[in-house]
Amino acid sequence: MTGSLVCVSLAPSLDRYLRLPGLTVGAVNRPSAVVERAGGKGLNVARTARALGVPVRSLVLAGGGTGERLRRLAGAEGLAVTWVDGGAETRQCSCLLDETTGELTEVYEPVRPVPAPAWPRFADAVEDAFAALTRDDVVVVSGRVPAGMPADALAFAVGRARSAGAEVLVDSDGPHVRGAVEAGPDLLKVNHAEAARAAGHADPDPWAAAGALRRAGARSVVVTLGGQGAICLGPDGERLTVSHAPVPAPLPVGSGDAFIGGWAAARLGAFGREPARSANLTDRLRLAAAVARANTRVLEAGDVTADAVAHELGEVRLTRCAD
Repeated sequence: MTGSLVCVSLAPSLDRYLRLPGLTVGAVNRPSAVVERAGGKGLNVARTARALGVPVRSLVLAGGGTGERLRRLAGAEGLAVTWVDGGAETRQCSCLLDETTGELTEVYEPVRPVPAPAWPRFADAVEDAFAALTRDDVVVVSGRVPAGMPADALAFAVGRARSAGAEVLVDSDGPHVRGAVEAGPDLLKVNHAEAARAAGHADPDPWAAAGALRRAGARSVVVTLGGQGAICLGPDGERLTVSHAPVPAPLPVGSGDAFIGGWAAARLGAFGREPARSANLTDRLRLAAAVARANTRVLEAGDVTADAVAHELGEVRLTRCAD
């Protein structure tokens, strides 16, 4: 494996996973176990890819006391991170699992606005982090963009990575996504609702949204459809659908991030694949879907293993569609 993965995150979070023997709204609930992780989309991607043997480093904007906790947690986990002071308190997100019913309740704090000086600090850090990029590397730009950042924040990161020759994957939502798409990422991964927003039309057909986003600049587009799988519109216009048997009592937290981590891992040579930009689209899609499926069997995002992913590969079904 010659290349490495760089994960860019402007909206990390302190993720708290609470297991409860039963969850009763309006009453005192006492968890039986609590796990805290440095999280948010970018760090979830990094954790997933690292579990598959990929060299990973992250560039993360964080601040306040919660940001300091993220630093300690990421360090204890062995994640390689360059931290940039965001000047605002990093958010917290909580996932509560009722172990009696299997129901999952998620409480996500909003991303807090950042002061104006945060952007030049982060832009400088991007320039530094990307200076050594080569065509062998992959950059993932994921997560929301805090208020206070410029409208072209994602496009800036995508453009710098492309200028360095790296492959660029984007997984985000919000008004900044359109600029990122127009900057020409190699892959845009969104869910159905995000695809419609980014494409700017209300057509319920995910293929229509994917086509609009590809015409706008993304080389490939994956639209995830929850339990119904996903669709992929490739760089040459090929259309693939992803399906699989249902996972009993799935735990979906971070599965989209796991998908991106798996896609990057396939590009970088995980599971004996040849590291190459020309890596087979079906190969990437199958591994990404298997990693996402493995993630639905665990509560903590990115807590997958190579053995678990290998087991899931045979459960993924890909179908090539007519144009």
